[in-house]
Amino acid sequence: MTGDAAPGDATDACFGCNGGERPGPLHPLTGCNIPPRPYHTLLTSSSGTYQLWQSRVMHHHFVAQRARDPCGEMAGFTRLHTTRDAVPDAFGAEMHTVTVKEGHGAYPVVNRPSSVVQFIDGGHLDRIQEE
Repeated sequence: MTGDAAPGDATDACFGCNGGERPGPLHPLTGCNIPPRPYHTLLTSSSGTYQLWQSRVMHHHFVAQRARDPCGEMAGFTRLHTTRDAVPDAFGAEMHTVTVKEGHGAYPVVNRPSSVVQFIDGGHLDRIQEE
């Protein structure tokens, strides 16, 4: 971190709390990265009621936090939804969702690595549209 940044200053806002260093030059007025470093959030989710609730809560907070992101680096959000038959649910209209088939047995957490592989192999990573 630069030694002349005051706590709470725009240059201190993103990395000051964890002691990290900025990866490159900063805009002198906003303290944002030059060039911007946008990232996309990928949420893995199964088809249960509890997972749906978690997905809705996470998406709500993502949208709220992105509205407060002074640098605009929170680019997009995708829910990676797994079901036994790869059938989309009604909540794809509420948040960007890609549905893939469950890969292994009855324990949903085991499906996460295989669902990400299906997401990439299906070309979805290349088709992400930033909002």
